[in-house]
Amino acid sequence: MLLSTKDSQKAKQEQSFANALKTIIDFSAEQEFPMSFNVIHGFLFGLCSAPVAISPMEWIPSLFGDNDDITDAALTNADTFQALVDFFNYMMEQIQEENPEYPQAMVVSDTMSDNFGMESDLGQWSQGFIDASEWLGEVWEEAMIDVLEEDHTIKSVMLSFFSDEEFSRKLHDELMEAEGLSFEDICEDFLKLLPNTLKGYAFTGRKLYEQQVESMPSAEPAVADPKVGRNDLCPCGSGKKYKKCCLH
Repeated sequence: MLLSTKDSQKAKQEQSFANALKTIIDFSAEQEFPMSFNVIHGFLFGLCSAPVAISPMEWIPSLFGDNDDITDAALTNADTFQALVDFFNYMMEQIQEENPEYPQAMVVSDTMSDNFGMESDLGQWSQGFIDASEWLGEVWEEAMIDVLEEDHTIKSVMLSFFSDEEFSRKLHDELMEAEGLSFEDICEDFLKLLPNTLKGYAFTGRKLYEQQVESMPSAEPAVADPKVGRNDLCPCGSGKKYKKCCLH
């Protein structure tokens, strides 16, 4: 089962990103910091759906948590840095066109328990989404309006659901069992709804962002920084050339 409408062009683009990021993904395994294409995709979806603009120099360190070695490798390797920025722009374009999708190669198992956790494609994606959501928690709180809050929370739960089976079973027992729906029923319903949930979550974030832009005409559009040359000024704002600042 695929969660995205199959698109050969997108599949090629995503495979290209996966290949470009293989070095940093392999390095993360050596550092015992699990990272995968699906995790990065989920994180960037959460990031691009946010109601604010965020630069790569802010979100790349957050993507790799407290692991400074992986962060340094991502920031100092020009090819890896550019691959992450290009991937961000690819995701942002989908969201601006109101048509975000799960990874083209994501496969969902017919055995429901196999879709949970870091051993599964969907579980990895959900964890990346959770990482972005937790990092941007205060941003969402400040931008959220009451009429959207409950709907946003429900969508967040659905997109996070497959990260951990034990947690999701407890959530079902506490909130949903009284409605007469089994855990398996909830899983199947969520899987069917996930593609539209993805679109709805992104739509909310983009509309909140656009409202902020309209109220502050000087605000810059939410796009990633362009490719940084070695002799360009560093995007961190230090005033130094990139090769003498964050490239090293």
